[in-house]
Amino acid sequence: MGRQLHRTNLPTPQRRKLRRRHCWQRKQAKDRRSAHRYSEVLNLNVLPPSPNHKEKPTGPSCGCPPNRPGPGTHTPSENAMDWLSTTFCCETRPDNIGGNPRAAPSKGIGSVSTNAAVFLGSYLIKGMREKYMKLSQGGKVQVTYVWIDKTGEGVCCKTKTLDYEPQSIEEIPEWTFNGTGTGQAESDNCGMYLVPVKMFRDPFSLDPNKLVLCEALTSNRTPAETNLRQTCKKIMDLVKDHRPWFGMEQEYILLGIDGRPYGWPNNLIPGLEDDYATGLASCCVGIEKVFGRDIVESHYKACLYAGIEICGINGEAMPSQWEFQVGPCEGIEIGDHLWMARFILHRVCEDFGIKATLDPKPMPDYKYASGCHTNYSTENMRKKGGLNDIEDATEKLGKRHNYHISVYDPHGGKDNVRRLTGEFATSSFHEFTTGINNCSVGIRIPHQDEQEGKGYFEDRRPSANCDPYAVTEAIVRTTILNETGNETKDYGN
Repeated sequence: MGRQLHRTNLPTPQRRKLRRRHCWQRKQAKDRRSAHRYSEVLNLNVLPPSPNHKEKPTGPSCGCPPNRPGPGTHTPSENAMDWLSTTFCCETRPDNIGGNPRAAPSKGIGSVSTNAAVFLGSYLIKGMREKYMKLSQGGKVQVTYVWIDKTGEGVCCKTKTLDYEPQSIEEIPEWTFNGTGTGQAESDNCGMYLVPVKMFRDPFSLDPNKLVLCEALTSNRTPAETNLRQTCKKIMDLVKDHRPWFGMEQEYILLGIDGRPYGWPNNLIPGLEDDYATGLASCCVGIEKVFGRDIVESHYKACLYAGIEICGINGEAMPSQWEFQVGPCEGIEIGDHLWMARFILHRVCEDFGIKATLDPKPMPDYKYASGCHTNYSTENMRKKGGLNDIEDATEKLGKRHNYHISVYDPHGGKDNVRRLTGEFATSSFHEFTTGINNCSVGIRIPHQDEQEGKGYFEDRRPSANCDPYAVTEAIVRTTILNETGNETKDYGN
């Protein structure tokens, strides 16, 4: 664009217009006008512009040249540091956010800079990466091994080069990793194994490269503490004739690195944030209710490319809260697909400089929380007259409520006690409830089940950070294997 500005064959008025269009101060003036329009729509008490404000561009108060625009209007240079120093005014440079007391954006939504919420790494020139991603791999294939971390909530990964493109999971070799670095082993016995269990296409480095979900084993080849897949698979193999189907609705919240929900204005008048948090943005559109749609849709496409059984997405009740659905999947498959979908979500968020949190209630003062509602049916439930089987299953679940609560989050129920308050479309942590077409109960039976006499039910108790292997195993143990009490039965090999 710089060359275009200095072309001498352009009429003087046109050159002047181009120069004004990319002027930093002009962008700020436009934001101030937008802020007042949005404040009327949102009924927010925003502060007016400074009395000294002038619409005519005068350049930043810090003295930087007025032709240094804010974020989003730059032309990247070949060098990332040159880009930072020459493209941004010092008040809006991403490496100086929060450290410049002179940076004072106007008090409206339209002028709120998102720089403070975005990780600096996202300002790296992504186009530079594409140059290398187009290079030939020389017949080699990159396989990224993914496994559950020590918390049972996140994932780890490392990449290996193979001389061939694997066509099945059996063609991917086991690997090892240092468990001390991930907190999964002691330093005097650090070696751990990665056993591939499910292969997907790689949406980041593209075909023929692969993502592979792995089980983590200790040095004596026993499951790592957070590896709950082995026992889940044993249970699913026991009940495979019942053909249990699952669909899980993964809710999450996008956060900036400052810990605030991504896109939320950071200059709301005190007392209005709670109203903003309960804006009922579920399935909405519009800049005042939807934040991060680009991230969500990128994740959706990446999952489809990878072969994840993702069946939909939607915005949730709170702006910057979203949901994606995985399923229907049979048996162990639901856990495999949901864990890989979570990995892809975190990787996509890396590119955008944003964090996705599965914490069921990262902001304790706000009403809405995040869950992982689990839809479930057996073959008999899906047949004519299956409503009786659904009612029998819910009765069994009601007698084992405490056991299920203890495995529906990775901390034995401590996370869910913050979420299941009995308000805002949640049931009470302390009691079991069920109902038809009721979102404020633990087990919801859809209205169409009653009409058709068959179908499925939804267990709304699992938290957003639950382990899908633990949740689905518990449901099967209770409804098919007829276990009772708080202890589980060992069925051997």
